[in-house]
Amino acid sequence: MENVYKVVGVERRYGSNGTGFEYEHEDLNLDHWFDEHENSPYAEDVELAKLLKPYFPKYIKGTTVKAVPGSPGILCFKTEIAAQSFIRRSFYSRPQMVTIIQVIGLGKPLKKYELNSGCFNIKNLINYKKRSGEYLYGGTVAFKSVRVLE
Repeated sequence: MENVYKVVGVERRYGSNGTGFEYEHEDLNLDHWFDEHENSPYAEDVELAKLLKPYFPKYIKGTTVKAVPGSPGILCFKTEIAAQSFIRRSFYSRPQMVTIIQVIGLGKPLKKYELNSGCFNIKNLINYKKRSGEYLYGGTVAFKSVRVLE
């Protein structure tokens, strides 16, 4: 177990994928989007919501969040400075959307993997095995699950 940092949305507490998706689609509220799609009369909307929801967990104090099986894991940061650097790079025009929280990485850190700078695009996120990207920059670590401390 290792105390690390996680970047989450201030308003809805989605992780960086979910909040980044909202960032890229300025007027999008994922809570409303999931409600609409999960209750849609169209099977394809319901299936899309079912496919996407595991990639957008909420980080609520006291909960344990698990990575999607087969995914690169939950992206965390070894230091608050590394998390701040990520915010500057990824949420540069609206850093007020996110905050840094403490989590405990459960189990051993996962091996270094490639991080696509386009993870806020859901097709890239879901098809991560088919994409190329850049190696994680300094100060990052990934886990299969984390416990949320705050």
